[in-house]
Amino acid sequence: MRQALLGGAFAVLLVAAVAEPVSAAVGWLERLSGPGPFKGVQYAFPVACYGWEAPSSTASGAADQQARRQPGDPTFFLDWDCRSADREQMRVVFGLDVASLATNENPLTYAGIGADDKPGVRALLLVPYVSVPLGLAFEAGAGIGFLRLTDRGGEVDFSSTKFLIQPIRLTFKPLALFSDSTRWEFLQFALNGTLIAQKIEDRDFGAVPGTFREPTEMLWQATIRIDVGKFVFKDEPRSRRR
Repeated sequence: MRQALLGGAFAVLLVAAVAEPVSAAVGWLERLSGPGPFKGVQYAFPVACYGWEAPSSTASGAADQQARRQPGDPTFFLDWDCRSADREQMRVVFGLDVASLATNENPLTYAGIGADDKPGVRALLLVPYVSVPLGLAFEAGAGIGFLRLTDRGGEVDFSSTKFLIQPIRLTFKPLALFSDSTRWEFLQFALNGTLIAQKIEDRDFGAVPGTFREPTEMLWQATIRIDVGKFVFKDEPRSRRR
């Protein structure tokens, strides 16, 4: 099971990297009631969006305005950056967030193991998400996915998978407020509220039974992202997005 999940995550990242540059990030996940905090790398990328097609860039101003008054029916765009969708109209973005995080801080109790020999913990997050852009510099959304916990060296082997919900996904692009170029959206700060919907207990970490149990966990995850796609693809004049 562990190898299958890791292999699946690698395959997803490989496909995304071929299709379009992804958003690379340094990620941080708040401490569980037991191990943590976790640090590592994270990748986020849109895979499709739902909205209206953008007017042709060669159309006249009057024709552009008429097209916006009569946008037609919304549709799905299987464009990795949704570049064909009209950014002035409401749209919904569908994407995938993958994080590989780890910690060596583990306060749980283990039989016959000293403090220096306790296993570290790896956390793999796989979260499909939906978001809605709010103006030039903000996005808000939600996600549902899985958290995979495994050992990181040491004398104890363990693994478990937990269902999670992200009711809060907020993204802020600060430089977008001060530039007419969409390239300045490359710098992004993200804050996710992650609710682990299943109980977490000692056996999930190979610890002594009866020493640790939490019914649910609400964690906060922060990331700093660099969207390299903003430098690869053609810039879009900001005037079309107002």
